Amino acid sequence: LELYARAYSELLAVPVIKGMKSEEEKFAGSVHSQTLEVFIPETGRGIQAATSHLLGQRFAEMFNIQFEDDLGQKHYVHQTSWGMTTRCLGISIMVHGDDKGLVLPPRVAPIQVILIPIASRKSADSGAESKCHELAQLLKAQGIRAQVDDRQNYTAGWKFNWWELKGVPLRLEVGPQDMARKSCCLVRRLEGARKDVPQSDVLSAVTAELGKIHSDMLAKATKERDDGIKQVTHWSEVMPLLKQKKLILAPWCETAESEIQIKHRTKEAMEDGAALTGAMKSLCIPSDQPMLAGSQCFFTGAPAKRWGLFGRSY
Repeated sequence: LELYARAYSELLAVPVIKGMKSEEEKFAGSVHSQTLEVFIPETGRGIQAATSHLLGQRFAEMFNIQFEDDLGQKHYVHQTSWGMTTRCLGISIMVHGDDKGLVLPPRVAPIQVILIPIASRKSADSGAESKCHELAQLLKAQGIRAQVDDRQNYTAGWKFNWWELKGVPLRLEVGPQDMARKSCCLVRRLEGARKDVPQSDVLSAVTAELGKIHSDMLAKATKERDDGIKQVTHWSEVMPLLKQKKLILAPWCETAESEIQIKHRTKEAMEDGAALTGAMKSLCIPSDQPMLAGSQCFFTGAPAKRWGLFGRSY
């Protein structure tokens, strides 16, 4: 599970919540299920990002899967089931995307830098296009995935929008004035920040900027996640927060009966004239637990066992 969490944070710039599934939500027939959960700010929903299930010997007994030990004795095998799928790509898109399109993390983006020459209105050739190809080769030689958009049938502005839609992390513009100053303009897809850099410093500037973009994307997503999780101790606090697209962290008694009732009660409340739909369920019992100190369950009032993370989910 730790490797999955690292893949999300170190490659996709997506923060995760590690935890254990409840008895109602664990994989059917398993001993227990560990999970990574991700918060989607736009919808206020949680989504299961990856799981690892301990199946024990239950399925081995069912299908008669045995092994023979050194003494010739037969035993049922112990099994696990785990995986991380292409769902991670959809999660990354939902966490980072904006109204302009994709926002791709630099470490997995097929194109990390798009170079766009800007034609001169006064001269047929200002040298910008050849300079873009030269800089692209410089970047590629260092393992940076760069491409030049030298299509003649589209304007520079059209290309800017096109590659913003595609989510390319960094755009490098070279125009006639840049050629005169021996500079170029770097534009970040994340928030549109621009800065001029000398052409001689492009490699170091691009390398540093790609690393910073990843860090900034992870920091932004982490803040949105943390802002989207609210601690509550009483049931009366739940529905107003749920309708504000928040996840709920609450002390819980962990009984199956309470979980069924939580789903039922929230489903009815969410469907009662609300724009948002869907029942609240337990997402996980987080590995990182706040202090409990004799708290009562937020739903039943019985002694709480641990803090549970609840929310609407995909």
